[in-house]
Amino acid sequence: MELMTSWEKKGFDKGIAKGIKKGIEKGISQGVERVATQMILKDFPSHDISDLTGLSLVEIEKLKKQLDSDVNS
Repeated sequence: MELMTSWEKKGFDKGIAKGIKKGIEKGISQGVERVATQMILKDFPSHDISDLTGLSLVEIEKLKKQLDSDVNS
């Protein structure tokens, strides 16, 4: 088994850290979308959803369309 050089290890560690960061960001994003979806289902106004989740009105409309297509399919 060949040992990694110090610069390879630094690159590997950097890659792992970057992957973890992206995973956390994706998880947070999915959580925000889940909350927004629940708010949509409870008939919250779009501007309130935007204020509370940080999603844009365009993103909220996309979620509404996804919900409509899921219900109609």
